[in-house]
Amino acid sequence: MIEPLNAILAQSEGINLVLLMEPVIATVTPEMPLSVAFEKTKKLDVEHLPVVSSSRAEGFIGVLNCRAVRRSLSAEVLARQQKADGACV
Repeated sequence: MIEPLNAILAQSEGINLVLLMEPVIATVTPEMPLSVAFEKTKKLDVEHLPVVSSSRAEGFIGVLNCRAVRRSLSAEVLARQQKADGACV
């Protein structure tokens, strides 16, 4: 099961600041499943989307950096695969 964005953001080791040079064309909320957020980025052909509070339309929380999330997910999959490989030996 894919975690909601708020779980991913809670695990973040640092804050990356992104200067928005173009108008915001879409946003995501922390409760949104990561798969839905990724589909939005793919459809819009963007790598970053602002994360806003679902309770306040103007409440900025942070930025979803898809490249960083993909790296993190890849590292997690590799670690689990290596752990499973070690358990099978």
